[in-house]
Amino acid sequence: FNKGVALVNLHKYQEALDSYDKRIQISPNDIESNYNKGLCLMRVSSYKEAIKIFEKVRTKNYINLPEVYYNIGYCYNKLKMFTEAIENLNQCIKLSSDYIDAYYQKGLSLMHINDADRAIMEFNKVILLSPDYYEAFYLKGKCLMTFDKFESAITQFNKTLEVKPGFRSAMFRKGFCLIKLNKLEEALKEYDGCIEVDKSDVDCWYYRGVCLFGLKRIKEASESFDMTLKLSPKHPEAGGYKTKCDEVLKKMKNKKNST
Repeated sequence: FNKGVALVNLHKYQEALDSYDKRIQISPNDIESNYNKGLCLMRVSSYKEAIKIFEKVRTKNYINLPEVYYNIGYCYNKLKMFTEAIENLNQCIKLSSDYIDAYYQKGLSLMHINDADRAIMEFNKVILLSPDYYEAFYLKGKCLMTFDKFESAITQFNKTLEVKPGFRSAMFRKGFCLIKLNKLEEALKEYDGCIEVDKSDVDCWYYRGVCLFGLKRIKEASESFDMTLKLSPKHPEAGGYKTKCDEVLKKMKNKKNST
């Protein structure tokens, strides 16, 4: 058992699994070894096998049942079996009402079945218990976007960025909300920030171009669409915008020459 724990600490999960298997062969009812085997299976993304182990542990009345139910729910989420995930996460919460990650995973499940209202309720519980849980602010913002509540979504993305500065996904979606509100200068700052984080971010280059085009900064917009197409030659919208930029720049040049 101790060898398995040591191997897990070294991130040698397959070796740890082998160690736990040997232990379980000798003592099939060693609940702790079975439980830790389940954790290792989660680490190597063997979620179906992990569920089987945790179900076995659950029936043996393992001392930390909330964690067992949480792990089962987490695995079902990874398998995109969201109804089963919610059932197990509810059991976890029933036994441990302050299990923060269970509320978060339940919120994820509800998002995936397009129940954004209830997902927001779960993320609110996460935030109440852990005000620095930036992922909950972020996903709450994403849920609000589904209702076109862009101002409210921006508030959540700002809270995300207070806790996690430079979080690319929050900046990206904040920028999108600002475009929807026609606040193009502010949106542009967000996409510039995204590009500072990752200069190969195709979508950020594209939306940066959209902002610049709307602001009639056509040459800069054209350069952004050039970068978009360099990174993704078959981008579905950038080519059309690039053509529009070329047409506008040509007209501007002809007008200048005629004067």
